[in-house]
Amino acid sequence: MGLPHPVFHMSLLKKKVGNAVVPEATLPHTDHLGQFLAEPVGILDRRLVCRGNHSQVQLLIQWFNMPPSAATWEDYEPFMQKNPQISIQSLRTRIC
Repeated sequence: MGLPHPVFHMSLLKKKVGNAVVPEATLPHTDHLGQFLAEPVGILDRRLVCRGNHSQVQLLIQWFNMPPSAATWEDYEPFMQKNPQISIQSLRTRIC
């Protein structure tokens, strides 16, 4: 099965009202399927969760262009494997 064709209908467009919203000069980063690529910008918190007989460290990650309320809990090891270019010290962090 093929991918959906990226088309939208003119009937879905809405009239712009006011000057409060400024359009972005650059498009967000996407992968080859058009999915947004999330870029971590900060560690807001950390926690230890139990999984079976072992503990797992999780980090509360704030993502680029997202408010802190949209932060997600990520397992430390997979997060660091997916983001090898990132050191914990290089991220804006509130944890010690």
